[in-house]
Amino acid sequence: EEAPAKPATPNVKSVRRVGGRKVESLEDAPQEVQDAIREIPKKYGIDSKLVDAIAYTESRYNPDATGPDTPYGNAKGMMQIIDATAKGLGVKDPYDIKQAVEGASKLLKELRGQFGGYKDDRFLMAAYNSNPRKLKQAIAKVRADGDDVTWSNVSKYMPTETQKYVQEASRRLLA
Repeated sequence: EEAPAKPATPNVKSVRRVGGRKVESLEDAPQEVQDAIREIPKKYGIDSKLVDAIAYTESRYNPDATGPDTPYGNAKGMMQIIDATAKGLGVKDPYDIKQAVEGASKLLKELRGQFGGYKDDRFLMAAYNSNPRKLKQAIAKVRADGDDVTWSNVSKYMPTETQKYVQEASRRLLA
């Protein structure tokens, strides 16, 4: 059964307000969001700070966020999960906070299996934002150039949107 359609969020990147205050950190988010981000990733061996950085960058912790139309569909919910990805992760309602964090944590665990050898969470952020295929292609180009596979070298071959996303999420992760 499809989740009910949610209204589009005009700009999920703007500072959000909850109860009259700005949501600029996890501590400002509703308790349900805080609890989900602090607890659920642990089941998958994922650092909650990584999920926190992604949730903030994706939607400013907005569980009702809906991204723009793309060839792959709309990104939905706090973790901005595309329908096909949600289905593969067992997420029935991407607008549900716990399901979204569960799905994102599962996905990050899968991505860590593919890209964890680089020991740099920016690879996981890039794969989450763009897709693993694009990241693999960028890595292949770096190798073909004879360069070391570092984020600095790989990022040049990633879409500009992904480069900006990783930069913002990394700032959150290191804060």
